[in-house]
Amino acid sequence: MISLPQSVKIAGHTFSIRYPYIFRETSEIWGQCDHGTKEIRISNLDCGGQQRPASGIYVTLIHELLHAIDGVSGQNVFDEPKIVALSELIYQVLSDNGWLPKVDHAKMA
Repeated sequence: MISLPQSVKIAGHTFSIRYPYIFRETSEIWGQCDHGTKEIRISNLDCGGQQRPASGIYVTLIHELLHAIDGVSGQNVFDEPKIVALSELIYQVLSDNGWLPKVDHAKMA
């Protein structure tokens, strides 16, 4: 299992990062940003209860960070398709330039 930071500061607001997090409501959620509690939750399990690849976990973290940034800005300019695209592209830039630990891209979810 990969290691993630325990918190992140966004525009002066500290969001805690809960990883691994088990979503009891449904196994179809991989991540969630709660602006009320300033908490980002990331699951390490896929919908079938199997360990997710590191690449998918990093993409989910970036995805939820974008939701947090968008919410804190008060602009809410990113719809879900934009956040999905940006999170994948940002992950690729960080990974391809060696700014993240090496992961097996063949297992990327």
